[in-house]
Amino acid sequence: MGLVNNGQDVRPNPEIKFTNKQKECIDFDSNHDLLVQGIAGSGKSLVLVYRALGTFAKEYKEGRQPTIAILTFANSLKNYTQEVIDQYPDIVHHITVDTVDSLMARLYFKVFHRGRNIRLSYYGKGDALKSILEEVTKNKDKETPNRFLKTNMRDFLSDELRWIKQRSNHLQQFDDYAKATRYGRGTAIRPTQKDRAVIWDIYERYYDEVRRKGYYESEDAFAEMADKLDMVPDSMKFDYIFVDECQDLGLTKLRVAKGIARKSITLAADLAQMIYHVGFSWAEIGINIKGQASKKLYGTFRNTKQIMMLSDSVKQKNHALTEDMRVTEVPDREGPKPQLYYVESEMEEYSHIAEIIKAERQKNTGFTIAVIVRSKRDLEKIEKGLRSRGITDYQKFRDPDFKMLKPGVKLITYHSSKGLEFDEVLLPFLDEGILPYIPKHADEDQAANIMDESRSLLYVGMTRAKFMLFMFSKIDKASPLISDFDKRYYTIG
Repeated sequence: MGLVNNGQDVRPNPEIKFTNKQKECIDFDSNHDLLVQGIAGSGKSLVLVYRALGTFAKEYKEGRQPTIAILTFANSLKNYTQEVIDQYPDIVHHITVDTVDSLMARLYFKVFHRGRNIRLSYYGKGDALKSILEEVTKNKDKETPNRFLKTNMRDFLSDELRWIKQRSNHLQQFDDYAKATRYGRGTAIRPTQKDRAVIWDIYERYYDEVRRKGYYESEDAFAEMADKLDMVPDSMKFDYIFVDECQDLGLTKLRVAKGIARKSITLAADLAQMIYHVGFSWAEIGINIKGQASKKLYGTFRNTKQIMMLSDSVKQKNHALTEDMRVTEVPDREGPKPQLYYVESEMEEYSHIAEIIKAERQKNTGFTIAVIVRSKRDLEKIEKGLRSRGITDYQKFRDPDFKMLKPGVKLITYHSSKGLEFDEVLLPFLDEGILPYIPKHADEDQAANIMDESRSLLYVGMTRAKFMLFMFSKIDKASPLISDFDKRYYTIG
């Protein structure tokens, strides 16, 4: 890596010791696309950042000032990445750090928007799909019922409609969908041809309803961009694009990201942390990652042996993963066993959490301590519980002054914690009905799918911890996921 401007070196902090595998990723030819796959804690995000820094330094040394964008899945990871980049003041203004959704929305409004009402949301999250399902159920022949007409299949249908829409350029009629190969669905639910006919009918009715209401949703906007990338002026593109946590982004967004990269795109992914089922093949995106352009990092440098082995016992039970996704190299660093606390009430749970936080802060004032939960509602409950017990100096991940590198207590959701790490992690509410939440009328396939999605979430939360992991569950409604735990690697608190 070269020097820039006043001689500032973009080599990382000397405390960061990259492995040979990580160095291969950082130093790989910047003019070629690259996919970096790695398990949690393998250094994917850091490798991505230093590959971007090194790419800039190399170009600058040769008399050029390249345009570079680092794109993330969530705002929390974006803010953390920005904190790292800010340590290099001579370079920071040359690198754009943003979320994929934010950058693409801005690009769409500048280039494609024509006065339409854009709703930046996922399919099926509003009332349109609900009303359509009710209508389809009512009008379909009652003698030929189908499981996809049930309202408890709404989450699956949301994903499936999104998958179809992302391929609307070549899935224009039912016959196209009927013949389409379904990549990486990651679910136990397998639609038959009869099922696909029902789904296609719902798809057409849904979009009729969307258009009738005057909506033009984000996936529609991004799909339009993906099909008309020649309309994007060169001045709005970047020489190099770097995308973190790309496994949850989906085909359309990755096609756009590839299309606005003049020279190359670098992707970082961990399929074991996939939360949203957005299956695709790299060939569909137009990314050439054959041979040396695909690299894998199986070792973790974040977790202790005890934390990794416990989280790995959850990962191994995830039926949505292939065998190669389950590969883990056991770290050498030893540490205390994670602790699982069984409580009789939420009040007792809040008291335990507050006591642990107070004790750990006294021992390690420079530590980051994260409380990770499933939803915003759970976040509000934890916040109220901590405040009533004298802990008020915490940061929430949506706070404008949220700083990952600043010591202290962080309150964050599983989804927003992706790509981040903390010295200590507390996981409340490992309860049946919360993680996992399985609707009462879910069939066997749907329940199995939800269980695997919940395993992915729990795996993400557990692997955020560097040194210590604390977990909490109601004694009378413990999460069935706890039965996945290898008893050798945790203790009862």
